[in-house]
Amino acid sequence: MVGQARADSLPADIRYAAELDHVPVGCRSAAMGNAGVAQPLDASSIVWNPSSSSFAQSRQISAEYASLYGGMSSQACAAFWAPLQEGMSAGIFYEPFFSGDINQWDSLPGTYLQRQIDPSMRADGTSQGVFTNTQNTLSISLSKLFTLPIARPSSYSYPLPLEIAAGLSFKGYWQTMNPRGKLRMGMNVNCDIGVMLHIGIDYD
Repeated sequence: MVGQARADSLPADIRYAAELDHVPVGCRSAAMGNAGVAQPLDASSIVWNPSSSSFAQSRQISAEYASLYGGMSSQACAAFWAPLQEGMSAGIFYEPFFSGDINQWDSLPGTYLQRQIDPSMRADGTSQGVFTNTQNTLSISLSKLFTLPIARPSSYSYPLPLEIAAGLSFKGYWQTMNPRGKLRMGMNVNCDIGVMLHIGIDYD
């Protein structure tokens, strides 16, 4: 799926201070205010819950693009999931976020005492240049679906299926900034565990 979405907010603040795990995921999620948890299951949903790939019936590839903050920033995401065997499924997700040029206001020369003595070193509201804030997310998940039959009150009816999906994912984040032409990088790795439950409803 390929699409485009726009979101209006305070772009200078968000593009500078956006946390690695709060970058919008997919164009549909960005258009709904980053409400991706309520989306239908697709390959990109593994970033919200690693157990979601358990319900994959076939291989699926998802590719999305979103233009954010009035076109000043952009992000894309690519995801793939596939059923393996015996209820096991796997998925992979990658998303880059490109901030575009951000005005640099908060880089003052010298120390606090030096700025008190020398007025020319104090902030005067002039931009000190621009920098970029590029962020990347990579997630790999593995999940399994367990199906338990639940008997109905009447003996002649088929049992209701109770499906429990459990998943585990490993996420890697890395972020690069280049204030004053100096490349700075930060990294983070974590692990997520997710569970989903499907249960049939008896209307008899």
